[in-house]
Amino acid sequence: MNDAQTHQRNEFNDEISLVDLAVTFVRRRRVFYVVFTVCVLAGVAYALIADTTYRYTSLIQGAETDSNEPLVSPEVVMSGLEGRWLPEVLATYEAEHGRLPFEVTFDNPEKTNIIKLASEASEDQANMVEHIHQTLMADVNKEQGSLLEEQKNQLEQQITAVGKLIQSLQEEGATGEAVAGAVERKLNLELELTSLKPAKTLVVARQSADATGPKRVLIVALAIVLGGMLGVFAAFLTEFFVAVRAQIARQH
Repeated sequence: MNDAQTHQRNEFNDEISLVDLAVTFVRRRRVFYVVFTVCVLAGVAYALIADTTYRYTSLIQGAETDSNEPLVSPEVVMSGLEGRWLPEVLATYEAEHGRLPFEVTFDNPEKTNIIKLASEASEDQANMVEHIHQTLMADVNKEQGSLLEEQKNQLEQQITAVGKLIQSLQEEGATGEAVAGAVERKLNLELELTSLKPAKTLVVARQSADATGPKRVLIVALAIVLGGMLGVFAAFLTEFFVAVRAQIARQH
């Protein structure tokens, strides 16, 4: 047999294989229809009964100094939220109720001293989201309040020290330039003290206007694709099991 004949026979065999596959699929089409229908119906049912979710956003502005600079950088605050306060809140919640049904993420809008807390949840969970966000922001307020109090104490001590220096210079008859410099220093410290701004909550669990999920059309589309794949697989798998069972029956 020459090469041309061999090649022609191989092509013929490939054709027969494809035909056999098509015949097998047609013969087991009912299996395909059942699996495909079940998957699509399951996808449609999930898309219809799944809770509609919204994005809930809370905003907190960190404490600031006299030059409107953050008392603590937003990066440091987010590190505390992610590595300390959120794990504590999650542990407390899980001990009482189980796993928290939504996530909490943190972000710092560029060039601001604002920390954004965000969660996606259903309307039934809105109160829970608000409670979690408020707890986390209370931790931030408490921490920054303590740091702000330390800053105030340091400034007050410096103001007191400069005041005593001014009095001492006046008693010693120091030059007006030395006294004026000390007075200016005291005024700057007092201005810095009065300009300190505590952290403040701007927004608590504000609900987005539009729903964020579920993506019902996407869910149905995926169910159709998955149903088609599983249906084809189930059809050929059924044919395989039938053939195996028939072969075993013939041997016995």
